[in-house]
Amino acid sequence: MPSAPPPLTQAKRALILADFQANKRLAQIANTHKISKRKISAMRKHFRETGQVMLPSVKVPVRVGRPPKIQDEQLDLLKWFLEKFPNAYIEDMCDFLGYECGIDVDETTMWRFCRKMGWKVHRKARHRNELGLWVQRDEEGNPVRKVPKPEKKAKMLGKVGTKSLLAKTRAWVEEYMADLRFDASHDFSHVQQVVTM
Repeated sequence: MPSAPPPLTQAKRALILADFQANKRLAQIANTHKISKRKISAMRKHFRETGQVMLPSVKVPVRVGRPPKIQDEQLDLLKWFLEKFPNAYIEDMCDFLGYECGIDVDETTMWRFCRKMGWKVHRKARHRNELGLWVQRDEEGNPVRKVPKPEKKAKMLGKVGTKSLLAKTRAWVEEYMADLRFDASHDFSHVQQVVTM
């Protein structure tokens, strides 16, 4: 990939400015100074508008994606908060921004932001059990035990339940098929004959 051309020196800019003032053709200026016609054209346009020859500029990349949650206003508030409470935890900073600015900042986002700013911050200590695993504790320091929820089992119908369900279903179908819409070939007795076959 070809490298970008070096920036124009003051001397070269003065020579190009003299060529613009002498009304030389663009192709002649481009060949003389070994600059593309497109760049010379842009420089002439800038010269006509401002009277100066611009340096070839590098395009500043445009930020894409989701904007950062913590803006400059929140940064000023966080600096003030940390000056007042230098031993604040990440959780406290998140709660402060939620209360003052109404934005919901996750602890991970706040941690990344603080590291980006070069701030030394700490989280609340988490306790480990004898195996070295994290243990969640309540406000008093006691371990919180999560009681596993019992698995929901499908209700099993006994013989009595199954028979009563079948009797109710049969009664409903019999009543439904007694309607005048059904002809003789579709009455309940016909259904019984077909099912028993």
